[in-house]
Amino acid sequence: MKTISTYITVLNVIKGGYPFKECIKSIIPISDEIIVVDGGSTDATKDVVMSLQRKFRKIKLIEHKWDHNIPMMDGIQKAFARSCCTGDYCFQIDADEVLRGGDAVYERIRAITEKDIDILLTLNPTFFGGINIIRADFPQIKPRLTKNHWDLTHGIPLQYRKITKEGNSYCDILKSDGCDMIDRNTLKWYTYKTYSVDISREFLDLHNKLMKDRDIETGKKWVKALEQDCNTMGRAVVFHYSWINIANKLRLGDRFWTYTWRKLYGQEIKDATVGKEKDISEEARAKSVLATARTALRDFGNLIYGIKLKYPKLVESWLKDKSTFKSLEDMVEKTKEI
Repeated sequence: MKTISTYITVLNVIKGGYPFKECIKSIIPISDEIIVVDGGSTDATKDVVMSLQRKFRKIKLIEHKWDHNIPMMDGIQKAFARSCCTGDYCFQIDADEVLRGGDAVYERIRAITEKDIDILLTLNPTFFGGINIIRADFPQIKPRLTKNHWDLTHGIPLQYRKITKEGNSYCDILKSDGCDMIDRNTLKWYTYKTYSVDISREFLDLHNKLMKDRDIETGKKWVKALEQDCNTMGRAVVFHYSWINIANKLRLGDRFWTYTWRKLYGQEIKDATVGKEKDISEEARAKSVLATARTALRDFGNLIYGIKLKYPKLVESWLKDKSTFKSLEDMVEKTKEI
């Protein structure tokens, strides 16, 4: 039987409010080893990992310091984590994501490895402000399971890569998140010989059309197809939760991700407070949340939809009181306040 190594990179994910324990527990049944690379957490992240280690010996905690001065650090951490994997296959998941479980899902993933497929693509629904609100401007399809080839790594594809005076790579703005799967030798997107897609043809066709046209009617059909695919038991679906609480996401952005993205895209950072947590009032935070939602509705309103999905049971308790809005209608109504 082929073996699977799952790899995750973390940095203060407990303070960040991510469903990290749920993430780990969701991939235990498919993993022969779990590589958790910590970038220097100062919260309880490592304590949580070590607690889980005592119960699940397959978890390995490895420290690899996050260097805030390097633009593509997110991709570097993922590349390092992948290089630590010893399995025949690698399964990549982020600390704010949870795999929908069940024996049928686990068997489906294991069956892919026995077919000697290079890569498995799965659905990756991204919530925005609530458990019944989905956004389509984020990629809903993501490579998850890949053969553990030495020449497959993470980084900025060559066509989008630029170099700083110090010799560090950075990215043409918004072309990559620095974590694309690339060829270690050529730095170009990795070429797979064989692949499997655990997604319906109907959804794929509608997804491509929606990304191109962004029209309302296609969007309505798209969300129905997504709903059907995600609720089909046995499909491997990984749910993305960090945008479900917009206030928390903005807080993380204030002190960390804004700095990270600006560095990645080679933008000058003049504001000394960027990358640090800002002490603002609850009223100001609430206004920021509404402004963010309103901007999203204005800029890509045709790509935000109401939806009802069957979530992993693991996240049921975590989800309590996490949603910013009850529904899409609630979001629309509240953003009228500003």
